[in-house]
Amino acid sequence: MPKASEMGFAKRGFGRSVRGVSLFTMLGERMTTELSQEEKPETFDKSKDVAKRGGKVAGNARIDAEKELGRPVTTRQNYLSITDKKKKLIDKSKE
Repeated sequence: MPKASEMGFAKRGFGRSVRGVSLFTMLGERMTTELSQEEKPETFDKSKDVAKRGGKVAGNARIDAEKELGRPVTTRQNYLSITDKKKKLIDKSKE
């Protein structure tokens, strides 16, 4: 199995403490990037379709993981509300 640094996690500060939700978000982002680079969408609507497909891959992976585990991977402890996300973005912009 590749190390976290080989998968790009270390660069984003995840290391070994990667939460399940972050992994699925990263999967969706990566799939969207790969599909976009392969298909080279030329319009907003085509780009939107690619993004939806990338997100669907991640969503399906999360559902499959939850079925396998027999429990949700999203919990109150690892879920950021919109307000929390905005706070993090504001804090990062001040650095």
